[in-house]
Amino acid sequence: MTDQELYRTAFTVKVPEGTVQRALEKANSSTKPRRRGAAPRMLLAAALVVALLVTSVSAEINSGTVTNLLAPYFGSARTELLEKFGRPVGASASADGYTITADAIIGDRGCIQIIYTLTREDGQPIPERVKFLDIDYAIPGGSTSCSTVYPRQISSSPSRGRFYQKFFAEFGFSRKVRVSFGRLVASDDPDQESLAEGPWELSFVRRYPDTTRSVPVNGLTVTEQSGQRLHIRTLSFSCLGLTITGTTESDVRQEPTASVTMKDGSVLPLDTGFSAEGSGPVWSFDCHARYRDQDGFGLLDPDNIAAITLCDVTIPVQ
Repeated sequence: MTDQELYRTAFTVKVPEGTVQRALEKANSSTKPRRRGAAPRMLLAAALVVALLVTSVSAEINSGTVTNLLAPYFGSARTELLEKFGRPVGASASADGYTITADAIIGDRGCIQIIYTLTREDGQPIPERVKFLDIDYAIPGGSTSCSTVYPRQISSSPSRGRFYQKFFAEFGFSRKVRVSFGRLVASDDPDQESLAEGPWELSFVRRYPDTTRSVPVNGLTVTEQSGQRLHIRTLSFSCLGLTITGTTESDVRQEPTASVTMKDGSVLPLDTGFSAEGSGPVWSFDCHARYRDQDGFGLLDPDNIAAITLCDVTIPVQ
C-alpha cells in the first residue's frame, strides 16, 4: 500500500448513507408558499449538513486512523497502544528526492513524541542508518529540549526509514509546532557527505489525548545511591513516562533511578534525564523518566502500571 493510499484510508470521511439527501429533502419538503422566514430555514438546513459532515470527519480522525496509517510499519505489537494514544499528523515536505512525513503525535502534559517517515522518492534503498546534521524547531511556550532518534531503514521497505523526536516543554497556549531538518548524511560516513541538502520544513498542530495522571506524594523524600536526598514536590505518569519535580540540598546532579511495576508483576527500568537550578542551599529540579525501548519508541498503557519506584521508595498507583 502506498503512502497516498494510507492517508486516504486514514482520513476517509464516512457520513451515514443518505444523510445529506435526507437533510436536503427535509428542507424542501414544504408545499406552502415561501415566506420571509424560508431563507433562514434553508440556511439552518445547510448548517445541519455541514455539522454532520464535521462530526463525521472528527469521529473518523479520532478513531482507527493511526492504526490504519502506521500498522504497516509498526506491526501488530504496538497498534493497540498507537490507536489508543496517538493521533495522525500528515504534514510532509520534499527536497532533493527525499520526503519527510510527520505521521503521528503522542503526548502528555510536558512531552510530545512525533513519529516520522523518511522516503527516498526514486524507490532505491536509503543507507541503513542516516542522520540530519541540522535540526531546528519552534514550540511556543517555555523552555524546550529535544532529542532525536535518527532514521533507521525499514526492513520491509528499504526506501523508507522511520525516526522519532521527543520534545520536553512548558507548553503555551498555542498548539503550533514547527520543525526543520537539513543535510541528510550516512551515519557511518566519516566525511559526512550530504545525501541531500534539504531543508525539510514542516508545521502542524499538536493534538492528542493527554494521559497524564498525578500521584499524591505528601512530602515524600527519597535517597539516591550516592546519598543525595530528593524532596519530591510532584509526581505524574503517562503513556510516555514519569515527570518528577522537587528540591534537594545538594548540587550533585546524580540522576535518580526509576522503574515501574506492571500489573503482571514485571518491572521495567526507565531512562531518566535530570536538570537542577539554584545557588544553594536549596536546588530545584525537574526529572523526566521515559520508558525504555530497543528502537527509542517507549510507550506503555498507564492502566497497566501498578507501582512506581523512585530510588529507594515504591509508591502504589491507585
